[in-house]
Formats: sequence, structure tokens, C-alpha cells
Amino acid sequence: MWQVCSQLKEPRVVACADLDAKRLKRRSFLQPGIDDVAFNSLRDPNNIPRPRGKKRIARRLPAAQYPNENAWYTMSLLAAHLRNFWRLRQHFEHPLLIALLRLGFIKLKYFPYEIRNGHNSYLMLGRPMTSSTADLFVLREVLVEETYRDVLPLLPKKGLRTVDIGANLGSFSIWLSRAAKVEEAFCFEPEPESFRLLQLNLANNGCGFAHALDKAVGGRSRAAQIALKKDSPGGTNIYHTAAGPDRSQGSAIQVVGFSEWLKQTPGVFDVLKLDCEGSEWEIVRETNQTEFARFGAIIAEVHTDPEGLNAVEDFGGLMEARGFRTIRWDRKVAGLYAGVHSQQTPAP
Repeated sequence: MWQVCSQLKEPRVVACADLDAKRLKRRSFLQPGIDDVAFNSLRDPNNIPRPRGKKRIARRLPAAQYPNENAWYTMSLLAAHLRNFWRLRQHFEHPLLIALLRLGFIKLKYFPYEIRNGHNSYLMLGRPMTSSTADLFVLREVLVEETYRDVLPLLPKKGLRTVDIGANLGSFSIWLSRAAKVEEAFCFEPEPESFRLLQLNLANNGCGFAHALDKAVGGRSRAAQIALKKDSPGGTNIYHTAAGPDRSQGSAIQVVGFSEWLKQTPGVFDVLKLDCEGSEWEIVRETNQTEFARFGAIIAEVHTDPEGLNAVEDFGGLMEARGFRTIRWDRKVAGLYAGVHSQQTPAP
């Protein structure tokens, strides 16, 4: 597997759409998902959150007048790190090496993560980074926590045909192939570096049934410029974003209209998975009820509407208007929606 790493070109940085910042701040570096500002607060006492409640008025006082606060925060953070290191060693091979990579003491362009969860094992090539939204976060969320497990009762007991929009490293399709039987999968990933990793991970995890497609999916076909965020390789979006110190414009890509692709791809599908950093809104708006009727179930991570036409809370209603019955809807940014088509009965 280490030899595979040398075959890849220089990695490109990838963008991330809206993050649930409050959720990230509750996590530590090994979980991972802590807001990187938390590390800076250890160096600068002025960044430490002030206590609430009766001491709230004391926020106006200089940080130097809180002699125990910095130590308390440091101990709390270290305790969280230790708890999550224990979780890490339960599911990942070489947990100490992964921790050193996460902290930046060791620097590698790629790392083969060996993951075990019950009877299932995975070998996933990813990009170790010190940011809270690195590939390690995606692998833990999908393969260890099984964040998409709510879709399983909605699927028939047969070989599945799936569409994965925003495939990234291939975690969802690989996980689903172990949790159920998949006969054919279409995996869309437009970012060149992530696409190469997707191809390698599908091959290394026995997913010969999957078609890796290096295109983005939207409501209509067009050319676009992907927006890349340097510290978040799992979140490419196709919308215009001003360049900055942590964000740059990537290569030009082709966006495929979902309705147009469905016309060229016959047959029905058992599940549609969406994690496409905002593109889910235009896909839903531009795809009619008849086209959605070809899908038995849908599971989506919902982000802020980039065009500002809908609030996040509207997503469940839009899917119900297209013939889906809501099974789960978190009603928040980066929350999950799971629905089954009204013409299909969930598996017992």
C-alpha cells in the first residue's frame, strides 16, 4: 500500500462548504473535529472563553486575572484527547502514529488507514492533516460511527443499485458494500486529487462494481470552477468563492445536470446519497417527481443553500413534495435527511 502512495501526483487542496462550528468545537483532535482555534487558545489566554453564569460580568476583566482558567482548559482538553485516543485505538491500526500525524509532528502526503469495526475491516488511503476537517474525520464518521446507518432499513434485501454524489474517498459506497449487497454504484467526485484516492480505495476494498466518475452533479449542465479550501480536503463546492489566505480557486470542471444524466442512464436505483456541499439544493429543485420516483430511498447531508432560495429547514418539505416520506431529518446545517419513496415500503 505504501507503494501506491508514490504513484499519486502532488495533492491539491480542496474546499469545504458550511461546517457546523458548534459541533466541531465539542470534538478533540483525535476524534477529530475540534475547532483549530482551540489550540491557539492554549497559547493565548485572551482567546479562552470566559465562564458563564455568576461570573459572566467578569468577562470584562483582563485574562491575567483568571490564574486557574488556562490550566483548567488545558486539563479538559488533554482529558478529551485521552478519551478519544482510546476510541481511536479501538478501531484504527497504528493509533499513536495517527495521533502524531494529526498533531503535525510527522508529515506525510498520504497515509493508509487500516480500520476495523466489528467484523468489517477497511484499508483507506487518505491525506493526514492537522486541520479538524481532514480525511480522518470522514473515515471515522462513515466507517466507525456509521453515520449513514439509518438508510439500511429502507433498502430491499437484494443486490443494490446506488448513486453516490460527493463520493470523496469512497467511504459511503465501501461501507454500504459491507453492510449490504451492492451490485452497481455510480460514484461522482470532481476534485482531481480526491478522485484518484476514490479510485484507489474502491479497488483496494473490492468494489469492482463501482463506476468512478470525475464530474460534479448539479441541477443543470455547465462548466464551473471548483473552490478549494486548504485545510478541508473533503468539501469541494462548485460555487464562486472569493480567494483568500485559506481558500483558492481550483481547476475548471464539468457539472452534469442530474436530470440529463438520468435520461442517459436507464433503470431504477435503490438509494441516492447526497453530500455535495450545497449542490443538493439545485439538484432537488431541478429534478421532477417522476425522475425521483426511480429512487427507492435518499440520504443526504444538507448544507446551506448557496443561492439563498431556501432555508435549511425547507429540505424535508421539498423531498416530501417529490414523493418521499421523511424517516429522519435533523433540521440543521450538516444534518442528515433520510427518506423513503412513498411507493416503497421500508424493509422490516
